Amino acid sequence: MGLLDGLSSLAGGDSAGGMSGMLEHLAANGLADHVASWTGDGQNLPVSSDQLRAALGSQQVQQMAAAAGQPAEDFLQQLSDHLSNNGAAAPAADPSESGS
Repeated sequence: MGLLDGLSSLAGGDSAGGMSGMLEHLAANGLADHVASWTGDGQNLPVSSDQLRAALGSQQVQQMAAAAGQPAEDFLQQLSDHLSNNGAAAPAADPSESGS
């Protein structure tokens, strides 16, 4: 179970409708510029887990995370990474840049 399972819970099992519905909801709740950047030809704007939780609402996040079989924070982080990186995995941190 994973991200798409959580998204499919938005549309009763249709993951494509779930993503579309979620994007419409995010756009209507303060993240319109972000959604436009993710669905257009522009650069994807980053979005934080906190921004997603605020736009989706805690109850919706809990339902989506439960459908994905993940803790809410893990689900939000995965969703944030997916949206901010156009579905690609977030780049791994370069250990040489950690300052240690």
